Amino acid sequence: MPKRKRSQPLTFGSACSGLCAELFAAEYLGVEATAIFACDNDKHVTTLSKQLWQHKFYYNDVFEDEFVQNAPCVDFFLGGFPCGPFSLQGLGKGVNDEAQGTVVYRLLMYIARKQPTTFLLENVKGLLTAHPNVLLEVMTFLRGLKVKGSKKPLYTVVWACLNSRDFGLPQNRERIFVVGLKNSHKIADFSWPISVPCVKMRSLSCFLDMDDVGNMVSNMKKLNKTELENIRKSYQKIKSEGGSPAKQHYVLNAGGTSPQYNLNYSPCLTRTRCGSKGYWLSWLNRPMKTHEMWALQGLPKKSFPKEVVSESQLGKIIGNSIPITMLAAVMRNMFEACQFR
Repeated sequence: MPKRKRSQPLTFGSACSGLCAELFAAEYLGVEATAIFACDNDKHVTTLSKQLWQHKFYYNDVFEDEFVQNAPCVDFFLGGFPCGPFSLQGLGKGVNDEAQGTVVYRLLMYIARKQPTTFLLENVKGLLTAHPNVLLEVMTFLRGLKVKGSKKPLYTVVWACLNSRDFGLPQNRERIFVVGLKNSHKIADFSWPISVPCVKMRSLSCFLDMDDVGNMVSNMKKLNKTELENIRKSYQKIKSEGGSPAKQHYVLNAGGTSPQYNLNYSPCLTRTRCGSKGYWLSWLNRPMKTHEMWALQGLPKKSFPKEVVSESQLGKIIGNSIPITMLAAVMRNMFEACQFR
């Protein structure tokens, strides 16, 4: 990382802020950051965020004029807009979902008006595969922003699809990232971290309580019919393929609409499934715990919040987070390409 004086921390802001993954990523990188603002309309997120961080400003909704008009310009802005409208698992309404699908336009409005030095937008892979027109619209708008009084582009804007498995985390989580760097501050070309040697995916044993082996019979009694049927079908298929659910490390998405499992890494953690503890660990005969989900998102153990919000709400917030090691890798390369004044 570029050397910076401690008296000159970078200023950070975010919308659809959730856990404020950008601040965890800054800590991971050793970057001194000042939390200027956050914005989220979920009251449970707000409660948790205010427990974790001390923002100068906290806005309740991107659709309120207060956010677009008053949120300050910052060195780094993160917007992980709602994934439901663009997810292959959702209704697929895209920007036709007026409640959530149009949030991205408010983020674009903030960027255009306040012109942060750098910005990063994040969403599910479905933005590319199912809604490429929206991704193109976002890129066209951002690349079309001009320096005031000239025809020069204000930002260099690029996008890529990254997977958290390439950044040390045993979780299959593919995400679209859109990076913007103000050209007046660029000192080098930006390169995606995927193009350099990546961290080897760590073992599940680094993130889970491997000594906590549950009683299958009693734990199965706590599951609903969908979860039981998905586990039954998954075990049946695993065994037909020569695998052993009892001996090998299979992680099952037990609450999905159809059986889904991975060997030695977790399926993508989602808001709904994390909120219901719907991931089953075959060799441990039990569901994944909330603090294990926290760890699989790359979040630091020391910061795990206890009794701030309900466990179900905490699970939902964790499922919406951006994996910290993946986010940090992108941020590091962004900061190395810019000179902050």
